[in-house]
Amino acid sequence: MEHREARTQRGPSERVSTPVAGHVRFRTEREPGIDPMRRRWEATYAHRDGWSRFTIALDLTRNSCTLFRAADGDYRAMLRELAGKDADSLTPIPPPTRRLQLLTFDVEVIGMRMSRINSGASLGGDAGDWMVVQAFVPGGAQSFLLGINDRLQTGEIVTSTPDSGIAVFQTLSQVFG
Repeated sequence: MEHREARTQRGPSERVSTPVAGHVRFRTEREPGIDPMRRRWEATYAHRDGWSRFTIALDLTRNSCTLFRAADGDYRAMLRELAGKDADSLTPIPPPTRRLQLLTFDVEVIGMRMSRINSGASLGGDAGDWMVVQAFVPGGAQSFLLGINDRLQTGEIVTSTPDSGIAVFQTLSQVFG
């Protein structure tokens, strides 16, 4: 299967983003707040053995997103899915190079009212409920997409290419490892 990313301008308010590598979906609950430029969500990733919680803080005034791990979180199933490994696979996932309680990423807003086409692919316009940002790995050029839909209380992390998937996985394993 060939992996590609296509992002094209489709008019002043429409962008298409088609990521195709690793993909993780989770439930979100937005914390109350008045400022639409600073948002925070409690996220829950459910898997067959339980669930893992983490926090997402998005500050669009600083173009940053911070992921916070829960002290008692077990993120192995989430990392396996992001790495494209089956839950029953015996292939171990590599341990993190270091463990962090939080990690901040620079972000670029892809769209605020996007429609979701399929696994991580979005189309801009006025019809959707998805907010999509591109988060850049600290100190690198690799990135992933973070999409959140407050109406559906759903979020997802998507790596856009196999090349970026490795760097994104290694980075996210520092906070989720």
